[in-house]
Amino acid sequence: MELPQTLSRQYAKLCDIRDFEDPGLLEAIRSVLPERDPATHVERKAWEFAMVALFLEEVGRLSQGTELLSVGAGNERIVFWLARRVGRVVATDIYGEGSFAEREAGRAMLEDPRSQSPWPYPEERLEVMRMDARELEFEDASFTAWSPSRRSSTPAPPQTPRGRPRRSVACCVPAGTR
Repeated sequence: MELPQTLSRQYAKLCDIRDFEDPGLLEAIRSVLPERDPATHVERKAWEFAMVALFLEEVGRLSQGTELLSVGAGNERIVFWLARRVGRVVATDIYGEGSFAEREAGRAMLEDPRSQSPWPYPEERLEVMRMDARELEFEDASFTAWSPSRRSSTPAPPQTPRGRPRRSVACCVPAGTR
């Protein structure tokens, strides 16, 4: 799969209030969070979800051929949205632990993810695993895209700037190779 040479927008950036004037971003927010009006519900997390959706669409990864690793996934809406649009989503988090466990990453997500979803999705496409982001247990090149918590999804670069692959990135194939 060939990635575009130039992207239509900057994805690796901080949330900017001016982004909420972009019709494409507003449409993406409505897709992931249909119960919210993005013009009046300006929120960083909604922006993040939209950036994930827009990026994956632009690079051709909203397809059945995509296998996506979501790190620090909790029970976020984007996980279920992605499960309706890509071939496989593996959601990892330390479910049931930490101060956020009851709000965003309760054990119910491990036991019955369907009960956490706001809409039906192909259940065979979502696998939920208890796993610490610092100790991911996947073989290198197991996924074609990844979505870390609180950042936009990205196709995996082959290495980090210092030349050492980060574990979550190493789990993905280098961009454009599968």
